[in-house]
Amino acid sequence: MKTVFKDIFMLVFAFFLLGGLTAQNAEQPAPKPINKGWVTLGYNYGNTSMFGDIGRGTDVKFSNRFKFAHQLALEKRFNKYVGAGLYGRFGKMAENENTLTSRLNFENTFNQFGVYAKGYTDWDGSHIIAPFLAVGISYMTFDVASDLKDAQGNEYYYWSDGVIRDLPEVDRVADPTQWYTNLTFSQILDRDYVYETPLANSFDASNTTYKRSTLVFPITFGFRLKFYEFLEMRLSGTYNITQTDFLDNFSQGKNDHYLYTAAGMYFTFGKKYIDPKERRYQGVDFDQIASSDADGDGVEDISDKCPNTKKGEPVTADGCPLDDDNDGVPNYLDKEPNSKPNASGQFIVDRYGRALTDEQIAKMEETRKGLYMERSEKFYEAPSLDKLKEFDVAKSSGSGLPSNGSGTGSVSRALPNQYHYADFNSNGIIEADEISRVIDEFFSGENDVSVSDIMDLIDFFFEQY
Repeated sequence: MKTVFKDIFMLVFAFFLLGGLTAQNAEQPAPKPINKGWVTLGYNYGNTSMFGDIGRGTDVKFSNRFKFAHQLALEKRFNKYVGAGLYGRFGKMAENENTLTSRLNFENTFNQFGVYAKGYTDWDGSHIIAPFLAVGISYMTFDVASDLKDAQGNEYYYWSDGVIRDLPEVDRVADPTQWYTNLTFSQILDRDYVYETPLANSFDASNTTYKRSTLVFPITFGFRLKFYEFLEMRLSGTYNITQTDFLDNFSQGKNDHYLYTAAGMYFTFGKKYIDPKERRYQGVDFDQIASSDADGDGVEDISDKCPNTKKGEPVTADGCPLDDDNDGVPNYLDKEPNSKPNASGQFIVDRYGRALTDEQIAKMEETRKGLYMERSEKFYEAPSLDKLKEFDVAKSSGSGLPSNGSGTGSVSRALPNQYHYADFNSNGIIEADEISRVIDEFFSGENDVSVSDIMDLIDFFFEQY
């Protein structure tokens, strides 16, 4: 029993060790969706190896000890960690002894049905090769037979010289005549390894009948080789701990065990598993999005550098409103359509395209120093939409702001091209509601601005007057 527990411990340890090493591989490809599907159907074919009371002998060909079993399984993966399955295994196991003291042999034909729980190591779905571990419980029925006769029905008699004959060997000293007669008239036989004789009683000294069924506790360790999302190959070994000592028709007080090593193919039926991060895009027509034109200016959104152009205004090839004098203010807002650059070749205009005098520029700088720091500090102490709207009210009333000289309110800077995406009402200034909309669209994924872009936009909000 200690040996069994040691084997189990080593299997579990190897499972988690290999899983950890696989997960730490820095060269892995990008994670792929884990396919849980509806159900996975698998077929295994492999070899059985007995660990019982018979089979320790020598001089038996390996091919004559090799027996096979088939397995069908239905499996369901619940999440990235665990799954469960049902299986049926049908096959044979055999052992032979060929020593001077023992010529026992048997073949066990069995059917085994059970359930199992399975643990996975490909937690992110990125690994083509990944180990797995399964434990379960099953019920086995079996029948045992022995190869005692050849194809013609001649019974095997094993002589001390290693030859099989159709007559028994007698004591040469006690009855030399009979010994010589049997030696002379017997035929030499070859074992055909056809287990034709059903066994009702055990080989051991008790010679008893026994129950031909048992519980089995299988422990499976294996590797998955993933070909496609729905198709994979598995290589596995299952150590089966039985609750009987008669699988080999011989009892010495310790239960028999057997190993099933197999290769199999598994196919998953059902809908493709979609990662939760991708589910919000289900049903989205990306072709329609790519060809959409939200502001109706004739330029697709994917190419539109000014996505909120005023309705009906002519635009350039990249979707920005026409600006004939290149002063940064679109024609529909420009009240001075022929602005002239200064000596440095720069346009210094307000949001209506009117050139600013040196006096106005000085007043704006003085206002910026006096109000920008104060207002931005107050906002960052308690950032909220309501706080931004308070500053909108102050702007509209002209409180503390320089006049533009025409009695129409405060002077504001021309809106740089980099902020046109946020000018949803196309009035040439950034307002609190527009910043709020940009933030909302950032979290909903409707625009591709960054946090840094939003912070720059808020800074400009305070600097534009």
